[in-house]
Amino acid sequence: MKKLFTKLAAVGLTLAACSPAFAGKPNLNDFHLGWLDGIVETPYKKDEDLLGRTYMIVMDASGSMNWDGRAQCPQIKDKRINVAKRAASKFAETINPNDKLGMVIFKNGTPKYTLPFAYNNGPQFASQVNRISPDGGTPLRSSVLMAFNELRKEGARKKGHGEYHLVVISDGDPSSNAENPASLVKAISKDSPIQIHSIGFCLKPGHPLNQPFLNYYQADNEASLTQSLQSVLAESKSFSNTDFQ
Repeated sequence: MKKLFTKLAAVGLTLAACSPAFAGKPNLNDFHLGWLDGIVETPYKKDEDLLGRTYMIVMDASGSMNWDGRAQCPQIKDKRINVAKRAASKFAETINPNDKLGMVIFKNGTPKYTLPFAYNNGPQFASQVNRISPDGGTPLRSSVLMAFNELRKEGARKKGHGEYHLVVISDGDPSSNAENPASLVKAISKDSPIQIHSIGFCLKPGHPLNQPFLNYYQADNEASLTQSLQSVLAESKSFSNTDFQ
């Protein structure tokens, strides 16, 4: 495990340019303290709900999302990205006002933290999602790592209170072996309180994000994709940090 997070630290430092506030390396041997080690804390506002939920969406904007969905999913009558846009926007509309939402989009083979965590930012989320123009590969590991680092910073601000949910929506396999997220999501799930929800959009069985320790949802049409995202909200309502004490 120590060797794994030493490698994660190196990748995290590489992503520092994309996440200027990141300082320090992940050290998750004890998530109660370790998952926030090395993070520079920024004060939270007095009116913030420290027990609220924090959702980070990782949105696939790779080239395959621009394909007609009917090739693999006969029930889809539109391009995959258009279906994903509608479902993700509905998800943002239903988040509790006391919960925060952020987003990482990977496009042109590069992840970007496009929507900082905030309350009541569903309209901004929908606006960004609707402007997506898919292109490039599928850097799943880099994208999950960026999302994880941003959740760590939010966790440090809130002194570890509240709930943390990382939601990955993807339709393809990682671009390379180096971008396989399997070991990363396993480490995050084991050694941090972050709940990972992976939604396989028109994916074949055996995808790296389809792991028994994750909340995995298979979405093969627009209705099931929308329902999968709503299930994330249902899962979070039943989840409590006391499960880790």
